[in-house]
Amino acid sequence: MPAREAREPSRASMRSSMSRSWSRSIGVRHGSTSASLPHTQSRTSRMTRVGRPAARNARMRRTVATKVGLLRPSSQDWVVHGHPAYLRQQAELSLRRLRTERIDLLQLHRLDPDYPVADQIGALRQLRDEGKVRHIGLSEVTVDQLRQAREVAPIASVQNHYNLGARDHDDVVDHTAAHGIAFLPFFPIAAGGHAGPDSPVAEVARAVGATAAQTSLAWLLHRAPNVIPIPGTTSVAHLEENVAALDVTLTEEQFKQLGGGS
Repeated sequence: MPAREAREPSRASMRSSMSRSWSRSIGVRHGSTSASLPHTQSRTSRMTRVGRPAARNARMRRTVATKVGLLRPSSQDWVVHGHPAYLRQQAELSLRRLRTERIDLLQLHRLDPDYPVADQIGALRQLRDEGKVRHIGLSEVTVDQLRQAREVAPIASVQNHYNLGARDHDDVVDHTAAHGIAFLPFFPIAAGGHAGPDSPVAEVARAVGATAAQTSLAWLLHRAPNVIPIPGTTSVAHLEENVAALDVTLTEEQFKQLGGGS
């Protein structure tokens, strides 16, 4: 599948954003990284930078999540690889790079059709049974795949692409909400025509005194109680804008104007 590369923030910007996010005044409690990263930065470099502040703030009950299950043969390619031994290898390396004895949330990037679901989830369950992983999560799964995975081990979260303009996973949101599973939408901020100056997002944003990005996040928070958006952040200003979405309140009419629920 094609890579989804984002513009890389500078090290200074990344460091400032992480320090600010972990601060008591902002109160971010969840950080996410991955064993597969853009080639412009090494995995060790990025994960260690996440691990350092997380380790310093461990007593403040921060949660750090990471993912396993992808190969990066080139800057243009993501290759799903769900061999159980590879999943374990990536998890063990992540433990070392994150400077922790247990990963709070270990997520599988994708289910690999070349290996049985039971074998892939079984590898993560074994890591959990060994105390190296607290919770297991999935990414980009269907309701049927989630059901199969839950037959092997408890699933704490699902991370799918979802926002106002990308609603293919409405059924997954509803299913996870019904079963007490966290839904973590990535790319959660609507883009393109859905966020243009004449769009419903812009209209509602003006009415509530928020930015279009904050309004998109507020819709997600209103969508279901288990939804936890994970917007990308490249600067302190961007971080603070995202966090301020928690203070945006939508009426039922505004929620429906933006698209409502499923």
